[in-house]
Amino acid sequence: MATERARIVKLLASEFTPAVGCTEPAAIALATATAYHAIGGEPREIGVSLSTNVLKNAWAVGIPGTTDTGIEVAALLGVVLNRPEAALELFSLVSEGAVKEARRLRERCAVTVTTRGSVPRVYIHARVVTDRGVAIAETRERHASVRLLEVDGRQEVDGCRLDPGCLPEECGAISPTSLGTLAEALSVILNMPSHDLDFLVERAALNLEIARAGFATDEGIGMRALREGRLAETVFGPGMASRLALHAAAACDARMAGVQLPVASCGGSGNLGITASVPLMLGAAEMGASREKTARALAASLLTTLYVKEFVGRLSPVCGCALGGGSGVAAGLAFLCGGDTGTMAAAVTNVVATLAGMLCDGGKVGCSLKVWSSVMTACQAALLAVSGRAVPAGNGLVGPDLEKTLCNLAVLNSEGMASVDRVLVTILGGRTSPAA
Repeated sequence: MATERARIVKLLASEFTPAVGCTEPAAIALATATAYHAIGGEPREIGVSLSTNVLKNAWAVGIPGTTDTGIEVAALLGVVLNRPEAALELFSLVSEGAVKEARRLRERCAVTVTTRGSVPRVYIHARVVTDRGVAIAETRERHASVRLLEVDGRQEVDGCRLDPGCLPEECGAISPTSLGTLAEALSVILNMPSHDLDFLVERAALNLEIARAGFATDEGIGMRALREGRLAETVFGPGMASRLALHAAAACDARMAGVQLPVASCGGSGNLGITASVPLMLGAAEMGASREKTARALAASLLTTLYVKEFVGRLSPVCGCALGGGSGVAAGLAFLCGGDTGTMAAAVTNVVATLAGMLCDGGKVGCSLKVWSSVMTACQAALLAVSGRAVPAGNGLVGPDLEKTLCNLAVLNSEGMASVDRVLVTILGGRTSPAA
């Protein structure tokens, strides 16, 4: 028991660690800082080669202490800050002076960004060229696991600087599944001395602090407006979003369980019809909308649902209730809240940007939870759009307009997820019973 307790503490200590900013750009900065620190001199060229996973997560995210986003800025700041010992808290050192220096460095130091296949999902290869030579650092498997590979032509066999989350083969990092079943691992936690876990509370307090900061600013999408109730309480009324979602989910649950009652389907799907209509009918009633306005909102929801489904497909690897129905609900609710067509399109953008990856793994009672999640998302998406907020172009799938965003979704659905249904059928076919 003592050994298992120690292993769990080590695992949690290595995986629940402080970081400033999104960990992908922070890891890029750490890699360039590691390489530059080893060579020094006047930077002339920076090259970073990334796994596709790192690239997509670092592409559009904001860099702490700046008004900039993306990979190039992160790579430059790593060189400017030159403090690899700060690990993933490197961006805590960003100052106005550092930002200005990074912008000046951009003018005289070329930065190239490429992707590399057949590498771990977390992978960064940083090459820094200065007037003193070339240094190369590499990150594998974990964001803060940086190995210095080469300095001015010399191979750095022992040049590995690793945090507690280093490579498994190098420091015996613990796999969660090596602890046994989840129930067995949780049993150890429930029976270990509480002081062994005190450090988790201290680290989690950092997350509470940034949550408070998020509610104190209007930067980003604008969660502050939702939290203060300027929208949810005054436009929807207390608890309305939850009621809409639960009613839609209950209808789906009954239908999937085989309750012998008819439903009005949409685009050939009963669940889609439920998702696109139940929240609108209830929402319109709670908001005191006239029958005429209710009918217009319902029409807007259904038309939007069908429009989005045209891009997704009648049957597809992604959940039609989430993308189609959720988009319809968001558009209809935005209309009920006084939004125009631009506002309704922004609400749909917010839904697509959020739910694009929700899988369809077949019809079943579990679909009711997906419907609940989709309607809850649609409510918040509509409220944000009514307040003039939408996920901006350049964020992932989001294009310059809704149609381009939906085209991007279509490509992802048809090409990027082409093998999803095949894999799911294989999984389903391997079961010995529906509950297996």
